[in-house]
Amino acid sequence: MLYYAYEVIIIRNRIYNILEKWVKTYPFHNEEFRKSVEYIVLSDAKYVRSIIALSLYEGVSGESSESFEKFLLSIEIVHAASLLLDDLPSFDDASLRRNKKTHHQVFGEAKTILTAFFLLNEAYGLISFSQELVKLLNEAVSDKGLIGGEYDDLFGKKDSFDNVKNIHMLKTTPLFNYAILGTLFFFDEKNRKALWGDMQLFSTSLGKTFQLMDDMLDRFSKSEVTGKDVNKDNGKYVHTEDKRFVLDKLKNEIFIMHELLKKHFPKTEGLYLLLDKMEREFYGKI
Repeated sequence: MLYYAYEVIIIRNRIYNILEKWVKTYPFHNEEFRKSVEYIVLSDAKYVRSIIALSLYEGVSGESSESFEKFLLSIEIVHAASLLLDDLPSFDDASLRRNKKTHHQVFGEAKTILTAFFLLNEAYGLISFSQELVKLLNEAVSDKGLIGGEYDDLFGKKDSFDNVKNIHMLKTTPLFNYAILGTLFFFDEKNRKALWGDMQLFSTSLGKTFQLMDDMLDRFSKSEVTGKDVNKDNGKYVHTEDKRFVLDKLKNEIFIMHELLKKHFPKTEGLYLLLDKMEREFYGKI
């Protein structure tokens, strides 16, 4: 496990280098705007979604490619765009993200919104070589994805676990679907068909797990541990008041994911180890 933790650091650094190269070489018309983009894209991120995608890709196909690196970029900059909007005063009104001040506190709301639009637009440009990826991203961001989930999180009812679960399915799961199912489009037909059904189930379960962990960290952890504001959702979600209930739900989802991944060893062994690492880190923070 310690060896794999070191491997994750290496993978994370690879993804950071891909992002850094893109930002530093992009022909911005204004250097001040480059700084605005750099602030969120090159911040202290975990790159969970792209690490998952790269682990799965290299478990099947070996070395990465230029087109796959563009796909990894698209994952991270769409996620970054969603965070910029999520932190705005009219949304969560957050003050801390990735261990530093939120973007709008440094650059103002107007630049934050423009940066989010820029990142989302660029993501589509990066994957324009694949109609399948464009369609998948469109579904992830749509009214039945991130946008719909954000709307329900802001304005919907959260008085039952079922309602909260539906919000999670819309708000968090779609980007995991994009990262995992999008990776499958880089495989040959045989591997894609063999993995597709179980990876759909895995990405759905992972999205639910990740958001439940995030909710619990918001409720029971500290800002110096999470790198962002905590207790922002205090009283917002009914399920966070019952710690044992949520931990039992997490245990069940993690069991499901382990069983799905074991069916495809050794191709999915990297994902299995990554899931174990995520679980250990979570329990060390609450």
